Amino acid sequence: MTASPVVLAHPAEAEAWWSEGTRSDILVPATSTGARLSVLREILPGHSGPPLHRHPEEETYVVLSGVIDVWMHPGPDNGASWWTDPRARGYRCGPNRAVTVPGGIGHCYRVRTDQPAEVIVVSRPSGLEAWTRAMGVPATAPGLPPAGSTPPAPRAEILALAHRLRVERLGDPVAPIDTPLEGETRPVPAIDQRGARLEGSVWLVASGGVEVWDRAGWLAAPEGTVIVADAPVSVRSRSGARVLVLSD
Repeated sequence: MTASPVVLAHPAEAEAWWSEGTRSDILVPATSTGARLSVLREILPGHSGPPLHRHPEEETYVVLSGVIDVWMHPGPDNGASWWTDPRARGYRCGPNRAVTVPGGIGHCYRVRTDQPAEVIVVSRPSGLEAWTRAMGVPATAPGLPPAGSTPPAPRAEILALAHRLRVERLGDPVAPIDTPLEGETRPVPAIDQRGARLEGSVWLVASGGVEVWDRAGWLAAPEGTVIVADAPVSVRSRSGARVLVLSD
């Protein structure tokens, strides 16, 4: 971590990218946490999703709006319809629900709705934002990229980047699935009170604003701020606020 035990990532200071048709705001980069973790806010187009792939980093998906299906498969499986394999498991994740994909496990997602989904992604350790930077361009406006502004990179460039970041493609993107999925997602705990002690390591100020106690004093954390700390921290709010526990 940095010299301060608490990292506050203000949304206005996020590094915004358009990459592969999505928008990625790098809220907490590797440089803020000594590469221990990173946090991104993703806006994912309706019915979009990557191919089945794996990488060493653990990923936690926290859905803020919309619905996504997250799939896991031990892989490799380069055949069609891998999601019908008994080893595959799907998790339907709606607002204020989360699912964690262990490092090294094949996975992908698909947005179920016509409208975009907004998702927080916590990567442990950090490193996945390197893909966003390499495959994207800096965002110059709010929201998703204009059509045609993020064309696919040449295949050779993608393969070289995947090798460097240890990302392995295992199969096709998952097809739309209308039946219920068996996997259990977890609720995202919320703290709704004027004063609290936050347990865990990563939190999102979902509404209102709070002040966070650091050894330098009380630090302002307005709505949208991500809080990262190695130990429990105290927060206070004069008007009440809602804080989501993103990762323990």
